[in-house]
Order: sequence, then C-alpha cells, then structure tokens
Amino acid sequence: MGTPRQILRLLAWTLLSVGLTGVSPAHNGQVCSTWGNYHFKTFDGDVFQAPSTCNFVLSSLCKSDYEEFNIQMRRQVVNGLPTISKITMKLDGTVVELLKGSIHINKAKVKLPFSQFGVLIEPTPAHIKITSKLGLVAMWNEDDSFLMEMDMKFKNQTCGLCGDFNGVQYYDEFLKDGAKLSVLDFANIWRMDSPTEDCEEPALLPRKNCKTAELKTACEQLLSGRAFSSCQDLVDSDYFLKACISDLCHCDQSSSSFCLCNTISEYSRQCVHAGGRPQQWRTQQFCNQVTVFKPSTFYVIVQTSYGLQLRVQLVPVMQVYITLNPSNKGTTCGLCGNFNNVQADDFKSTSGLVEGTAAAFANTWKARASCTDVKRSFENPCSLSVENEQYAQYWCSMLTDPKGVFAKCHSEITPESYKAQCMHDSCNCEKSEECMCAALSSYVYACAVKGIKLKGWRDTACKKYTTCPSTMVFAYSMTSCKRTCRSLSEPDYTCQVDFLPVDGCGCAKGTYMNQENQCVPPTSCPCYYKGAEVPPGETVIKNGATW
Repeated sequence: MGTPRQILRLLAWTLLSVGLTGVSPAHNGQVCSTWGNYHFKTFDGDVFQAPSTCNFVLSSLCKSDYEEFNIQMRRQVVNGLPTISKITMKLDGTVVELLKGSIHINKAKVKLPFSQFGVLIEPTPAHIKITSKLGLVAMWNEDDSFLMEMDMKFKNQTCGLCGDFNGVQYYDEFLKDGAKLSVLDFANIWRMDSPTEDCEEPALLPRKNCKTAELKTACEQLLSGRAFSSCQDLVDSDYFLKACISDLCHCDQSSSSFCLCNTISEYSRQCVHAGGRPQQWRTQQFCNQVTVFKPSTFYVIVQTSYGLQLRVQLVPVMQVYITLNPSNKGTTCGLCGNFNNVQADDFKSTSGLVEGTAAAFANTWKARASCTDVKRSFENPCSLSVENEQYAQYWCSMLTDPKGVFAKCHSEITPESYKAQCMHDSCNCEKSEECMCAALSSYVYACAVKGIKLKGWRDTACKKYTTCPSTMVFAYSMTSCKRTCRSLSEPDYTCQVDFLPVDGCGCAKGTYMNQENQCVPPTSCPCYYKGAEVPPGETVIKNGATW
C-alpha cells in the first residue's frame, strides 16, 4: 500500500472523487469550475488537481462541424500563489480576452458593461460575468476562480479539462484506448501553448509534517458546519474534503489560508448551483479577506488576502509598520510613497507634484482638510532642555554602542539615523521614556526585517514593559498560534499568517487564553463544537462520538 507520505503524493495526482461510474445527482451537471491551488471540477463532477502555468482548453465543442465555442485559460504564480492570468473565449466568431484590469473584444479594449455580438459582459461585486447567446454563462473573480455553466443542448458534445458533459463521472475523460490516464497525461492532451511560450508544471509535494488524520478532522468541521446544512444532500462533500486535505498538505504555512479559503468558497458556490442556500460561513478569523489578531499584548497584526500586512505596535506608544507584496509595486500613493524603488519621487503630492519638504508633502495627504497643517520646524527640541538632552543622550547612545546589545545588527542597519530620531523623540515628548522605548523598538524591528533577532535588550532599557499580568509571561518572540482555548477544538487560522517576531506578554507553552484573556491549563478550557461553546466538564454526543 505504501507509506502515508507515498499515498498523499498519489492523491495529488489522482482523481479526488470516489465514484467511478454513475450519474451524480448531487451536482448541478451544467457547471465546470477551476479554483485555488490548481483544482478543477468537470461538468460531470470529477474533481482533480493539475498544477501548471500552461495554457489549456477548458471546454470546446468537439462533436460538431462548426466550433461554436472554445474557452482557454492560463495561470501564473504571483508571490507563491497561483492565480488565473488570462482567459480566452471564442464565442461564435467573437474573441473575448479577459485579463486582470482589462477586457478585449476582437483585440480591442472595451469598457464594462459591454453588450454586442451576442455577448454581455458586466461587472458584479464579486465577479466579471460573461453571458453568451449560445447558452453559456461564465464568471471570473479576477483572481483564482473561474466558473462556467453550459446549456444542456451541448450535452455529450464537449471536450477539454471540463470533460465530455455526458452526465457520467469518470467516463471518457481519464480513459484512452481502455487504459486509465493520469491527471497529468489527461491535462497535457488539452495543453495549447505556442512554441515560443514557456510554462511550468510545479510538483505538489506534501509538507513534512502533514498529518492526514488531523487535517481531515479540521476539514470535516468546516464542511459539515451549520452554515452548510442545506448543502449536505446536494453536493458530495467528500470531493471537497479531499481537496481541503490536499490544500493543507501541499500549501506551505504562508499560503494555506489562501488554498483552504478558496476550496471552501468553491464548495459554497457548487452548493448554490445545486440549489442550496449556504449561510454565513466566513468569520473574522477565517476567510474574511482580513485577519486581525493579537500575537502579544504589545501588537495587533492585520493580514489581508491581497498581500498587505499591518503591524500595529500598541506599547509603549502606537507605531505602524506596513508590509506590501512586490506585486503591488508602482500602485500605491500616500505618506508611504509610490513603491517604485525610486526615492527621488517619494514626496509626490496629491496633485502629482514632488514637494521639497516633508511637511509640505504630508499636508497634501491629510484625510481632513480642516486639520491643522504640519509646520516645518528647524528647531532641535533637545536644545530647549539640558536635562532632556542628557536623558536622551544616555539612553539613545545605546543604539550606537559598539559593544552594546544592539551591536550585532550594526553591520546590517546603520544605527546613527535611529539614534538621531530617538534623541528627537525623547526630547520632544511629554513622556520621554515612552518615546525613547518606541524609538529603540523601531530599530529592533528594522533588524528583524534583515533577519537579526535582538533579544535581551530590555534587560538594560525599558525593562518595566516586561512585567506581565499574573497568568502571562514575557517573551521576545511571542505567538498566539495554538495558545487559545478555541484552538484546542477548532483550527487556528492565525497560525497561517507569517509575521516577524514580536515581543510582549502572552500565554506560556502549555497554557491557553480563554474568553476572559486569562491563560489557563487545557483542563480549564471550554470546548467548541461547530462554533458553539461547551463549558468544561460537559460533553456532547453526536453520531456516537463524544465531544
């Protein structure tokens, strides 16, 4: 039978469906879709993975003298995540090209909504929707998901990755001359790259710590939740259960949230097409496109699905650090600049002019015109008080001390500018210590970006912030991953967010934060069953299983 690891590898390249013959009444047999981590579902309900950035025929009219339609699709990998980069639809002589940010009809760029040649293209809040008079409807979310619904008059006449549309799973799609085809061989039949184009077929390798039983439990909780109660008799969740497990196995920690969210989203879409009415299944912690959590008492992390991460430091004063994926280069504006690798134009104002001073630049980006303008000041605040200057000099000089706690970072981050800012803030603030400690921590963050972790620096400065509430402990690399009572019963999606180490107070390993923000042993934690809280000591019996 092979090892579990070998079996997982086999699953990635074999059909993710369990039925080999027979019509599945649990699907709307007119829908084909592709989504997430290279998943495909045929018209007849087979679900498989074909990892590739090549151009493929999704569906074409094959058993006819005249090809009324031909739909092709290509993926690309952006920041390690697959996305649909181009869709080409030949609809009764009209060529529709869908690209992110632009639509072309017969090679001419058009604005939406568009209606001509028997083709209607209109934007919706979630998709671009294409309706053809031929009897075809398609929806693209301009990211990873593309879905087609075909008129029944084309039944048993199509070919491509979407299958033959004959209502029977696993019929002709994966058989050739009576022999079973692998998914890779099947996909390559419909590969349509030109000789001058390059594409890749990345292998799906399991994570080293892929524990199928644990992942199966997590996926079952998602797919059998109350939000999908109307879907159970309409869509066979086993297909999506296996896709969910595969996603968690084959996606690394930074992208598993992407993979899993898109598979659950597809299950929801298939449920709708089968006549179900899934309820609200997205939460603040899962698939909300914005994940917000506190890894420690000092920080709040905000992670978005489009590559933006906010790191909000709360102690001793608020500081905000923004990280943005390189795919967004040249698309930003505001106080953080335009992200084009050219420092000379960073002071570009709202009018497009480059201002000469920071104050003039900042004033153009005020959210409220009634707010007082920032004034340009040449005065050194430390010159106003000898006592403040001595205080700032003593503590801020720690940054440049060649034998101090910050010295091991000097080769990567020159400390002089951070010392100058530390001096300025310490002298200028009403509460000098708070601003001084904030300035020191900003240098610690800059070092962490370069991969240098500075620990122990609070032993000599800002030590008072290491005192924690009675049930918590201080650490220089604190995490909330698997440290909450809820994480003992339900998947902890904060574990899927990558962020640089944060210091602060939190739960020690082996203790878990409850709803009262206290760290308690696991025996004092409530359980969570399908979102509902079960107090400690009580049990729930469901289908013979005790929770």
